[in-house]
Amino acid sequence: MGLKGLWKIDMSGAGLLLKEIRRARKAGADFHISTTNAPSLRILKRLHVFDELGSDNLHNNKGEAIAAAVAGADDNICKDCKLRVFLECAQKSGHRNETQQ
Repeated sequence: MGLKGLWKIDMSGAGLLLKEIRRARKAGADFHISTTNAPSLRILKRLHVFDELGSDNLHNNKGEAIAAAVAGADDNICKDCKLRVFLECAQKSGHRNETQQ
């Protein structure tokens, strides 16, 4: 989730992020946040969102977040995916070049 342009996060916003992080993990997925906004970072830390998220899932930009999410995606799911939405998907198992199709 990119927080670009988000300058203020209140308790309900932090609560929503915590709920979504937990929901994703309960479903066997993960959750990544990208932001460099210092005020938002301080608030997220103070409201314990980072404790739940983990430092490996906080990124400086969307590209880093996508790369980390794709790298952590389940190869068994990725191998049957026909969409390959992100460039990073080409590195996952089961990827076929256009010439192989």
